[in-house]
Amino acid sequence: MRKARSDAKELKKAIEVVSRGETYISHDLQHPVKSVNTLEFSNYDLIILKLLSDGVLQKNIPEILQERDIHPNSLSSVEKRMNAMKLALAVKNNEQLIAKCKDLGIF
Repeated sequence: MRKARSDAKELKKAIEVVSRGETYISHDLQHPVKSVNTLEFSNYDLIILKLLSDGVLQKNIPEILQERDIHPNSLSSVEKRMNAMKLALAVKNNEQLIAKCKDLGIF
């Protein structure tokens, strides 16, 4: 919690929530947490990220997905998922995506 004028009310609310055994995150801290968690990583996403981190080129990922009978397995679907992950994590390229995911402990 931060220190500000309305923090006494927020502190009271925090104590009530914690006393019920729940986790409390102040309103000011909820926004940054939500922005990182706007994308849920599916098993499909994790497979793509793992292949990238293993050095597989993006253009070769669909072939591996097809071999493993994983759907969707088109280059277009892989690119769309990667772009969504990059957008959600505010990164510009595949290297930054992998580094950010490793930093966040996603894989």
